[in-house]
Amino acid sequence: FTPDGVTVSMQFYQPSIELFMLYGFDIPFALNGGAIFIFLWILFVICFIVAWKLRESFSQAIRKGVSQSIGKLFDNNLFMMPIISSMLLLSIIGIHSFQENVAGFPTGEIPIEPNPYETFLGLTYAPFVEELSFRVSSIGFFLILYLLVVGREQLAKLSSAQTLKLIILTPLYPDKAKRWLGIKTVSDYGVKAISIYEWIMIIITSLVFGLAHYLSGVGWGPGKITTATLDGLVFGLTYLMYGAQAPILLHWFFNYYLWFFTPEFALKYYPNIYPLFLI
Repeated sequence: FTPDGVTVSMQFYQPSIELFMLYGFDIPFALNGGAIFIFLWILFVICFIVAWKLRESFSQAIRKGVSQSIGKLFDNNLFMMPIISSMLLLSIIGIHSFQENVAGFPTGEIPIEPNPYETFLGLTYAPFVEELSFRVSSIGFFLILYLLVVGREQLAKLSSAQTLKLIILTPLYPDKAKRWLGIKTVSDYGVKAISIYEWIMIIITSLVFGLAHYLSGVGWGPGKITTATLDGLVFGLTYLMYGAQAPILLHWFFNYYLWFFTPEFALKYYPNIYPLFLI
C-alpha cells in the first residue's frame, strides 16, 4: 500500500531453499515479491493457529493454569512465546553490549537496501528458509533416524501407512511422534526427556547457525556468532518442546516484528505506528 512496497511486489525473484544446514538451491522459476510475501504471511498465520492449539490449546492452558497449576500455562506455545522472546531479546542486548563495549567484538549489521521493502522481504523470508534448514530438516531428519532406532519395538506393530505418517509427523511435531512410540516426551518430563544425542544435534546446529551468520558476508561481525548461536539453542529447544511452528514464530519476532518498528522503516513509511515501538 505504498509506492516502494508496490515496486518490490512487482519485482521477480528466485528464492532459495536450504536443507540440512549446508545444501541449498534456487527454485527453478521466478515469483514476484508480492506472491512470496503473501505465501509467508499465510505461513505465519498457520503457525499462530497451530501455536494456539498445540500441545494444550491457549484457552485450556489459561483455564487449567487458573484452576489447577500455573505450570499448565507453559503447555501452550503461544502463551510462552512472549516470555521466551523477551528473555532472549534482553539476553542478546546484554551480550551485544558486553562484546562491543568491553571485549571489542563488533556485532555488525545487515545493510539496508535503497528500497527498505527489499530488506523487509529478505528478513520475512529468513524465518521460513533458515528454520527449514537448521531445525526442521537437520534436527528433524536426525529425529526420524533416532526414533526408528529407539522405538523399533513399537514401530514393528505399526502398519506401513502409520509408519509413513509417523515419519512425516516427526519433523513437524517431534514430541507427538515420541508419544506414539512410547518414548518420554518433553510435555510430560520437561527437558529431562531430551536425550544426549538430541542435545548434541541442538548444539551442532546452533554453532553452525551462529557461524553461518558471520560467514555469510552480508555485514555481520564476529560478535554475531555468539548471539546467533544462543538464538539457535533456544530455537532448537522450542522446536523439541512445541513443534516446527515455535522456532519459526520466534524467528518471526526477531526478523519481521522488531524490524517493522525500526526508524528506517516505521518512521519513514508508517510514522503513526512508530510511537508503539517507543512504548
